[in-house]
Amino acid sequence: MKTTPIDLRDVLAQIETQSDLGKSSWYEVVYHNGEEWCSYAGSDTFSTYGYNVVQWKYVDEIFNTTCDDIHEEIRQEILSWVF
Repeated sequence: MKTTPIDLRDVLAQIETQSDLGKSSWYEVVYHNGEEWCSYAGSDTFSTYGYNVVQWKYVDEIFNTTCDDIHEEIRQEILSWVF
């Protein structure tokens, strides 16, 4: 996988941080502006120190992926977030 996206498209990113309480991980739709990861209005994910993108995939590729490439339950859950 590429380290950062090469074009300005939305990505679903797995984000991690390490704190005194342990490691936290979540998914968020973000983008990369060519220099840094950016979150959308209402999210302060990257304005707080210590948050890292662990892995990412273009959003449009997730929704154009066949069920052989992504487990059907996960695909349906992602679709339910949007619709």
